[in-house]
Amino acid sequence: MSLSVCKNPGVSASRHQQYPNYFILDGKIRIGRIYKEEAPTHPELPWFWSLMVRGKGQPNIQGHDATLPQAKAQFEASWRACKT
Repeated sequence: MSLSVCKNPGVSASRHQQYPNYFILDGKIRIGRIYKEEAPTHPELPWFWSLMVRGKGQPNIQGHDATLPQAKAQFEASWRACKT
């Protein structure tokens, strides 16, 4: 099943334009988020992604990237690694 990206409905349209915020879905299950940080610690890496791994003893997996496509690619690679 392929992953899909949808706009976070809790973020207003005007705010989303400045600081995009997305949910990542595997089918109908929300498995993570990707969003552009307002004040990133490293300005060259403003996109934050977080994978919600459900399972005892499994931590969240997260990272920062320079662009949205890079963040999506890293998220998907981490998700695939978790599923195996």
